[in-house]
Amino acid sequence: MIEIIHELDFEARRAPDQHRRGRRLHGINDRDILNDAVAGAMSIISYRTSMFLNRLTIVSFVFLPLTFLVGVYGMNFEHQPEYKWPNGYLFFRCIAAAVVAVVLAIIQRSRRQWNRALRAGREAPKPI
Repeated sequence: MIEIIHELDFEARRAPDQHRRGRRLHGINDRDILNDAVAGAMSIISYRTSMFLNRLTIVSFVFLPLTFLVGVYGMNFEHQPEYKWPNGYLFFRCIAAAVVAVVLAIIQRSRRQWNRALRAGREAPKPI
């Protein structure tokens, strides 16, 4: 019984050496494993950054036309007819709401096309 315990102890001590020798035979060393781990971590970070920038692009796509409209109507020109209209402010709000509705419709259509293409297993369509 004691001989079996000594033999198991000897095998347990030899196991790390055999593992290293096996990796060496297959051309895998610690540097390769570490490089793969770093590459995997960097790809995850890159994916998260890409998703964040995707959301940021959508937000800027919605607010950019509104910023343009606010800039034009905020210049205090005397010859803009909307300033003298009694419902000029309401007119501007309707234009801004229409622009937001069009932009959101474009985003929704684009997402539907992407989802259809991904479900069908095709390459996703190019953005508009």
